[in-house]
Amino acid sequence: MNLVIEYLGGKCPVQAGGEINGTPFYFRARGASWTMSIGLMPLGICCDEGDNGGWHREEPYGKNFEAGYMPTAEVKKIIERCAKEYLSE
Repeated sequence: MNLVIEYLGGKCPVQAGGEINGTPFYFRARGASWTMSIGLMPLGICCDEGDNGGWHREEPYGKNFEAGYMPTAEVKKIIERCAKEYLSE
């Protein structure tokens, strides 16, 4: 697996982006959840806007606004886990 994180940072939301084997991804954590989308146009991939031929995950994280302050190490773990899930499907 070739995972490249081009940017990672911020607060409320925490955001990250890069590529998994050459395919773009976008990670976002805010409120009490995080999302990860992988595909040619990852910002347009989510359950509300249709499939757009990509991969999407959303999971709860903490309470209230904890996801928006997620530590960088935790973000990296989630991105790696999602990348492995994406590649295995």
